[in-house]
Amino acid sequence: MERVVKEQEQKLTFRKIGGGSMRLRKRIIKPDQVFQAFLSEIPEAFRGFVIPVGEESLNAVKASEQQDKPKNIPGNKAQYVIEEKSKGWFNVVDKQGKAINERALRKETADELLKALNS
Repeated sequence: MERVVKEQEQKLTFRKIGGGSMRLRKRIIKPDQVFQAFLSEIPEAFRGFVIPVGEESLNAVKASEQQDKPKNIPGNKAQYVIEEKSKGWFNVVDKQGKAINERALRKETADELLKALNS
């Protein structure tokens, strides 16, 4: 029987972008600060506020994102349609009739959103 050696996670280098500070374990990360952390330490909600610095960090983040993507299950795809809200304004709605856009859109914009959702 072979032993499976799990690849050990390594610290990656990131830069905090945007305003405000972010707490990470017992540290406070300030705007534009470069810091090192494990990818698993950074909450999903804050992944948009940090960018990887260096090629090694970038490759590790890309590999992690590819693993986290949900797989498309055939026949389980949500169906969206365009529904007119008022004259010239439209909503893109799901099967239950719930609008997925926050504000009403013009016809062209709603068509582009629908096209992106169905691809």
